[in-house]
Amino acid sequence: MEEFQIERLVERCETFLRKAGYRESLISRYHYVWKVGIQSYMQERNLAFYNADIGNEYSKTCCDSDGHVRSFDRVLLRSIQMLDDMLATGCIRKTNRTATVREFCGEIGNHMQDFLQYLAGIRRSKGTIEIYERCLHDFLQYLTDHSVLHLLDISEQCVVGFLQPYTNKQGGFKSLRGWFSYMEEEGVMPNTFMELFDSFPKLRRHQEVPSFYSVEEIKKIESSIKRSSAVGKRNYAMFLLASRLGLRASDIARLKFNDIDWEKNTLTITTQKTGKVVQLPLLADVGNAIIDYLKYGRPQSNSDSVFLSARAPYTEATKQTVSCGVARIITKSGIDYSNKRHGPHSMRHSLAGLLLGNGTMLPVISEVLGHKSSESTMTYLQIDIADLQKCALSVPVTEDSFYKQGGGMFYA
Repeated sequence: MEEFQIERLVERCETFLRKAGYRESLISRYHYVWKVGIQSYMQERNLAFYNADIGNEYSKTCCDSDGHVRSFDRVLLRSIQMLDDMLATGCIRKTNRTATVREFCGEIGNHMQDFLQYLAGIRRSKGTIEIYERCLHDFLQYLTDHSVLHLLDISEQCVVGFLQPYTNKQGGFKSLRGWFSYMEEEGVMPNTFMELFDSFPKLRRHQEVPSFYSVEEIKKIESSIKRSSAVGKRNYAMFLLASRLGLRASDIARLKFNDIDWEKNTLTITTQKTGKVVQLPLLADVGNAIIDYLKYGRPQSNSDSVFLSARAPYTEATKQTVSCGVARIITKSGIDYSNKRHGPHSMRHSLAGLLLGNGTMLPVISEVLGHKSSESTMTYLQIDIADLQKCALSVPVTEDSFYKQGGGMFYA
């Protein structure tokens, strides 16, 4: 088993953190944690060389008798993880939430896994596959809980019993239908319940009127953004990409330097959701905001991503980074956002509403927003109030005789 002198290993960790751009205050904190933690533990036992087994034994002392971990003990455990990373790879991983691992076991689970691999093979998006995976795993869990372990034991009652109380009915319906259809094409199941699925009432998402903000509100939001800090410069540029160009949060987060043509003042991206290539004009305000961030706010990094995390180690910004940043901007702007969504997608809706109000044709708006078809854009017709009012029909006048039926008693 690989081992290393503890003092030297700690020095290597501190050097790595310093090169990765961590603050000196944080490095000093971990220096203290290693000193009072693992180094003290090893000194008491006359151990000079650290290895993973020693770290594992020490980690057991960081939990109480019930297995609970206190806040400072979490820091101690993180310090051990850093030592183990440095010992094994020469690098320190950034802390991330543990990704959800869904296991598909047994006969049914194996066939579900084959279907998910098929979806990946036909290049369905990661987001779509994630929905199928989550819903199918929930269905597998439902079957297991009801002692249904073999394909031939799946009945209509299983399908209905699962879908009836299921929270995401649309996702569950689509996932099960897709899986059963695949099983039918593969000749694996004699009965795939297609007639049952056809008999279900159409499951459509509750169509809410998209949240949107007026031009005046958006101007007020933009003017409220404090751009003196690095985070402020970054979030301002992100916000303009959402409000002026209607980009989704995922596409803003994934923006690369190659996507921007500064000479032609264009921005060309392949949207993550639809895979469609969209070319948009790089408006002066948007371009200047990006330049301001790159020159005075972006941490030094060799990453080809435009937007980076605000804390070391500086990695590509995530969809959540954009969503939370935009939401925080809107809620602090002073505008009335009650009963409205206030994430980056609301800016996308607002841009669509503005284009509709200016008489822009739906196919053009579809191109700007990166929709695969104009059907997706039809949703935004609900916010074009002016044109909807033109479509309103006057209520015909009702004769007095109608109200005097039955001796003057209206439906008495």
